[in-house]
Amino acid sequence: AFRNYTSNGVMINGGRNVTFRDLYLYDTGLYGVYPVECVGVLIERCEVTKVRDAGLYVGQSKDIVVRGSIAHGNVTGIEIENCVNAVVENNEIYNNSGGILVFLLPNNPSKVSRNCLVRGNRVHDNNHVNFADPTAIVSSVPSGTGILIMAADEVEVTDNEITGNNSYGIGVVSLEMVLEAEDGFDVDPVPERCWIHDNIYDANGTNPHLSLVELGFPGADLLWDLSGHGNSWDEPDAVAMPPILPGKAWSPIARRANWRLWKILEAMTG
Repeated sequence: AFRNYTSNGVMINGGRNVTFRDLYLYDTGLYGVYPVECVGVLIERCEVTKVRDAGLYVGQSKDIVVRGSIAHGNVTGIEIENCVNAVVENNEIYNNSGGILVFLLPNNPSKVSRNCLVRGNRVHDNNHVNFADPTAIVSSVPSGTGILIMAADEVEVTDNEITGNNSYGIGVVSLEMVLEAEDGFDVDPVPERCWIHDNIYDANGTNPHLSLVELGFPGADLLWDLSGHGNSWDEPDAVAMPPILPGKAWSPIARRANWRLWKILEAMTG
């Protein structure tokens, strides 16, 4: 057990074949479990609460498994950032500001975020007030976020139970929705080839955060900012914004036509 630290709980940099198992982390500053630039990471049966960034964080690493863990009462529960080959499965993530984040962020040693499977998790009631440091990226995550994919490629989200998140269940957005870069980004800001399918949704988007309302986004199970032609959704019963999202079987022509339609409507409505 790790309690009451001001920086991090357990940090490992540059490790290989690292296992974090059966850890309890309480009020450990920015991060709870914090491996960076590692190859071969297993986070299993850990519980983390009251951290002001990400409870279970893996950054700039490859070959990762995060499973059977619990994250609650944090700014964000699990964050996979600028990583390759990650599996996030069978975790319970609740009462955070944001549940599970899969990000590609600029100005890091790794310039890619690719091939992440988010499967079999319970992501519910992530409506905690966001208490991140104002300068942190996660301070921009709206309270009420279930799962957020930002700029990452080839993320598959399936067989999850996503309920009671006040802003949205799953968001797929570009870096440009959150960050500004006068000279552009040093990474590709657009998420591509992500696939959202066969999840269970209930009571998401019932009270969206003011930051989303000001951008013109109503609450929903599924939220897309129209970035990335190659993303797919196969969730016929989910409430989506925009209302029609391209499925896996759609042709490239149909995808682009759908994208152009929503872009035109977006311009017309201001």
